[in-house]
Amino acid sequence: MEFSLQIEDKSHRKGGGTFLVPMNGGIWTMCVSLEEEEISILHRAGFPKEPTCTNYLAENDEEEPRADWQHRMQNLSISCALVCLIVLGSAALVGAFGVCKHQISAVLVTGVMYLLAGTYVTLAYQTMACCLYLLYQFVTF
Repeated sequence: MEFSLQIEDKSHRKGGGTFLVPMNGGIWTMCVSLEEEEISILHRAGFPKEPTCTNYLAENDEEEPRADWQHRMQNLSISCALVCLIVLGSAALVGAFGVCKHQISAVLVTGVMYLLAGTYVTLAYQTMACCLYLLYQFVTF
């Protein structure tokens, strides 16, 4: 099924309107999910052509405050820390069940979950230490 969009610009004014457009984004950026043809049609109605992506951390559109590898390292560290918190919360629930119902197998699973949480938090700290080391090497050049 195909839909056509027709916009008649009678006022020839730029901006001043609100556009609801599909977007995709992550932790650091948000991008418009439109084809070039759709952007050019909307541009006639006052929609800006550039920039199609917005970086939340940049103070202006030209500035990129961090390199791509820093974003990946930070995302990896945040992911490891979140997995650690999820595993710790689950371990607390399973451990409380094991103690209340006198289930030794649930208590043993809790111990394994604590070891798993320790592994993920160690990985998160190693990732951040590596990122800081690489950043220090990059800055001192």
